[in-house]
Amino acid sequence: MPANPEAPRLAFILSTPRAGSTLLAAMLGSHSAIDCPPEPWLLLALRGLRDPRVVVAAPFDFALTRRALGDLLDDADFTTASRAFAVAAYDTLRARTGKPIVVDKTPRYYGIVPWLRALFPEAPFVWLKRNPLDVIASHRATWDLPMEQLLADVISAATFDVTLGHRLLADAREQVPGPWVDLRYEDLVMNPTAALAAVCAVVGVPFEAAMVEYGANTALLQRYGAASMGDREVLKHARPEASRIGHWRTVLSPDEAARALSMLGSRLFSDLGYVDEMVEAASFAGVDPTTLPTDGRLPELAALHLRFDDRVADLLLGRESEDSPLFGAWVREHDTALRAEADHLKHQLAGFRAELDSARARLDEKERVIQSEHHAAEERRRLLEQVTEQYQVLQMRTAQLEGEHRQVVEARTRDAADLAASKAALASAEGARADALARQRQLDQILDESRRRVEEQRSVIQTFELAVRRAEDDAAELRRLFAGSTALVDVVQGVHALRGEVLALQDHAGTLAAEQQAHGRTRDALRAAQAETARHLKGVNGALRQADERRHAYQQTLDAVQRQLHELERENERQLAERELRAQHDSARLEMRVLELEAGIRETRLQRELAEAVATARLRVIEDQKRAIDAYRRFNLLEQLRLLFAPKLGVLYQHAPIPMRVPPSYNRTRAPEPPPRISIVTPSYNQAAFIERTLHSVLLQQYPNLEYVVQDGGSTDSSMEIVERLRPGLAFAESRKDNGQAHAINLGFAHTSGEIMAYLNSDDLLLPGSLAYVARFFARHPNVDVVYGHRYIIDEYDAVIGRWVLPPHDDRVLTWADYVPQETLFWRRSIWERSGGHMDESFRFALDWDLILRFRDAGARFRRLPRFLGGFRFHPHQKTSAQMQEIGSAEMQRLRNRSAGRQVAMPEVHAGERWYMLRHVLYDKLYRLGLVRY
Repeated sequence: MPANPEAPRLAFILSTPRAGSTLLAAMLGSHSAIDCPPEPWLLLALRGLRDPRVVVAAPFDFALTRRALGDLLDDADFTTASRAFAVAAYDTLRARTGKPIVVDKTPRYYGIVPWLRALFPEAPFVWLKRNPLDVIASHRATWDLPMEQLLADVISAATFDVTLGHRLLADAREQVPGPWVDLRYEDLVMNPTAALAAVCAVVGVPFEAAMVEYGANTALLQRYGAASMGDREVLKHARPEASRIGHWRTVLSPDEAARALSMLGSRLFSDLGYVDEMVEAASFAGVDPTTLPTDGRLPELAALHLRFDDRVADLLLGRESEDSPLFGAWVREHDTALRAEADHLKHQLAGFRAELDSARARLDEKERVIQSEHHAAEERRRLLEQVTEQYQVLQMRTAQLEGEHRQVVEARTRDAADLAASKAALASAEGARADALARQRQLDQILDESRRRVEEQRSVIQTFELAVRRAEDDAAELRRLFAGSTALVDVVQGVHALRGEVLALQDHAGTLAAEQQAHGRTRDALRAAQAETARHLKGVNGALRQADERRHAYQQTLDAVQRQLHELERENERQLAERELRAQHDSARLEMRVLELEAGIRETRLQRELAEAVATARLRVIEDQKRAIDAYRRFNLLEQLRLLFAPKLGVLYQHAPIPMRVPPSYNRTRAPEPPPRISIVTPSYNQAAFIERTLHSVLLQQYPNLEYVVQDGGSTDSSMEIVERLRPGLAFAESRKDNGQAHAINLGFAHTSGEIMAYLNSDDLLLPGSLAYVARFFARHPNVDVVYGHRYIIDEYDAVIGRWVLPPHDDRVLTWADYVPQETLFWRRSIWERSGGHMDESFRFALDWDLILRFRDAGARFRRLPRFLGGFRFHPHQKTSAQMQEIGSAEMQRLRNRSAGRQVAMPEVHAGERWYMLRHVLYDKLYRLGLVRY
C-alpha cells in the first residue's frame, strides 16, 4: 500500500541498547514502504566529531579530531554539513531499496536527540521504552557483561547505556519539540498490532499485517543476519515473543536488584512509566520503595558522561586529571582486571619461585659441568702450549735447515764457477790441441816431402853410384885398354868429378836425413804434447764428472731437506689444526650443553604451564559439574540452562575421561570401486610416545589404495625405530632436519601423487573406516573439493575427554575463527594445486587455517560430513598447548586481519561467530538426543 505523499521520508527509533529496538526495526522493515537498516550509527559517528558526550570505541582519536574540526567549522556550519551528508546517505538507501521512507534505528542516539531534531525538524521520533531492570538483565544475559559495569562500580560505555540513556531520552521527550510517539516494549510484544499501528500513524503509512509476521520476510532476515550490528536473537522467531518480560527476576540477585534501584532512582521509573515494576523489584530486593533516592547516581553519571571522552584521552596520554570522580571511575574500571592480573601474577610468582629453586639446583649442576669443562679447557690450553713449544722447535729446525740449504746453494755456486773455469781450460786445451794437430799435419807434410826428396836423392845417388860403378868399370876397362892414354886421364878426372858430386849428394842426403830425424823428434814431441793434452782433458773431464756428481748429491740433499721441511710444516699445521679443531669442538660441546640446559629450563617451564593449564581446564570441568549439581539442588533453571547450552567448540577438556566407543557401523564402511588413491603425510618430531598409535590408526584402515608418508624431523628418541618396524606399510619414510611442521608436510607431499590428500599429526588418530567413508563421499560428490567431520578429543591414554560436533559448513565464520578439525580434513589435489600447492612455512601454529582460507579464496566447495572422523589428542607436551600463547594468538589475528582486509577487534570476532556457535549448540543437542544421526 503506498505511503502518504505528505508523510516524512525519515524517522528515528530512540531507545537504549537491549530495549527491543531490533525487534521493532525488523517489524517496521517488513512494511512495503519502510526501509529500516539494521543499525546505521550514521549520525552518531558524525556527532562524535563534535560532542564529547558521545562515547565511541577510540575516544582519544575522536578527541583530537573534535579539536581540529572545532577550529574549522562552528556548530551551525557543522550541522548544515551533517544534514547534507545524512540526506545524501538516506537518499542512497531509498534508491537502493526502492522504499520511500527510511527509519534509522541506532540505540545510542539517546545522547544526541536535540541535535537530531536540529538536523531533521520534521522527522518523527519513536521512543521505545523498556523496564530498566530488564535492560540490565538483557545486557548481562546476551553479552555476558560484568555486573560491576552494569551497576556503575566501574565505568564503560555499557554503564551509560543502562543508566543515563533512559534519563537522557526522558528529558529529551519533555524538552525537544516535534512529532513523537511513545512505545513500550511490553506493548510491542504483547499487542504488536496496536503498537505498530500507532507507529505507522506517526510515520505516515498504513499498517500492514506482514509487519507482525516479520519472520516470513526472507530478504530482511538475510540482511539482518549478515549485518555486524543488532540482536540476532530476534531472527530466531517468526513473530514477537513475550518471554523476556520480567527477565530480570532470573538474572539479578536480590542484592543486585537493590543496587540497581538505588543507582537508577525512583524518578526515572516514574518518568518511564514503570512504577509498578519498581515496587515489585523493591519487594524482591527487600527494600522499601519509598526510601529509594529520587535520582540515584544519575547526576553523578551525567557529569561523568559529559567529560568521559576527554578525561579518558588525558589518562591515556598520561596527563593528570583534575576530575577526581572520573579518575576514581577509571581506576575502578580497571581495578578488577588489575586485581585479577595481580592474583595471577602472584600465582605465577609462586610458581616462578619454585621454578627458580629448581633452576638454581640445575644451575649448580650446570656450574659443576662448566667447572668440569673449565678443567677440560685448562687441559686443552696445556696441550696448546706443548704444541706451541713443538712449533717453536720446528721453527728452529726449519731455520737450521734453511742455513744448510744456503750452504748447499753456495757450494753449488762455487762448483758452478769451478765448472765454468774447467770448461774454459778445456776449451783452451782443445784450441791448443787443434793448433798442435795443425802443426803436426804441417810437419807430417814437410816430413813426407823430405822423405820424397830423400827417396828421389837416393834414387839419384843410386843412379850415380851405378853410373860411377859402371864408369869405374869402364875406366878400369879403358885403363886396361888404353893404358897411358890422355883421354883416359880426362875420363878418370870426369869420374872423380862425378864422385865429388856423388859425395856432395851424399852429404846433402845426410843433411836431409838429419832434418828428417829432427822432424821425427819434433813429431814425437808433438805426439807427447798431444798425449799430455789428452791426459789433461781426461783429468778435466773427470773433474767435471766429479763436480756434476757433487752437484747432484747436493741437489738430492737439498731436495731431501726441503721435503723434510715441508713434511715438518705439514705435520705442524695438521697438529695445530687438530688441536684447534678439538678445542673448537670442546667449546661447541660446552656451548651446546649450556643451550641444552637452558632449553631444558624453558621446556620444564612450558610443561609446568601446560600442566597448570590442563589442571585448570579439568578444575573448570569439575566446577561446572559442581555448579550443575548445585543448580539442580537449588533448582536454578537459569544456571541449568546455561550449563546445558554452553558451547563446546574451543573447549579441549570437557569432562572426565571415558573409554572411546566407536559405532560398529564405522568398521563396516567399504571403499568405492575403483578406490581413489589417498595420500596422507604424518610430520613427526620426538613423538615416540604416540606415533605408533597414529600409524596403526591409518594402516589398520586397510584401505586398498593408500599412499602413506612419514616425514620425521630428525627425532632423537625412538620414533624412527617404530617407523622402521612399520615401514612395509608405508610408501616413503625418512628422517632429516626440517624447518618446522609446514616444511615437513611439504617435503612429505613431494613424494605423493594421490587424488585425495590429507595430513595427520603424529599424536592424533583416524577413526576406523574414515578413509573408506571419505573416498566414497568424494566418489559420489565430484563437485565437492574439501570435506571434514566431527572430532573426538582424547587424552594421552586414548580416553575421550570431549567432542566437537560441527554444524553444517559456513564459509563466513572462517573469517573469524577456525573450528575445522584438522585431523578430519581431506581435500582433492586439484584444489591443492589451485591454492598454491604448498603449506605456508611462515606459520608455526595456524598453518591449517591458512590452508583452509586459501581453499576458500580459490573457490573450494566445502562439506561437513555427518560422522566422527578423527581424534585430537590433548596432552601436556603438544604444540597446540605449549605454543598457543607464544605464537598462536598472533598468527590467528594475522589471518583474521588478512581475511577481513583490515584490523579486526575481538568483540567483532565474538559477534561474527555467535550465530555459528548457536547452530553448534543446536546440532550438538540434536545429536545427543538421537534426533540426528552421526
